[in-house]
Amino acid sequence: YKKKTEDERLMGVIAQDLLEDDILKLAVYEQEDFKAEDDDPLKHTYGVRYEHLTAILIEAVKDQQKQINELKARLDNDS
Repeated sequence: YKKKTEDERLMGVIAQDLLEDDILKLAVYEQEDFKAEDDDPLKHTYGVRYEHLTAILIEAVKDQQKQINELKARLDNDS
């Protein structure tokens, strides 16, 4: 993405997209400087704690590797 106020291109995730997932939403925070007066989520400004995402992603990779190993074992047993 590219911020309107800068020419530099950046990479990131959209915090509102993470709010839709029960686990990933743990990495999202509401920016106090822009807190909305009412409960309309579209008026709130969110940020992402990327250091929290790292831990979540590591656990996801470990889970996937476990599944891969289980599937390999099933294939080996069928051969």
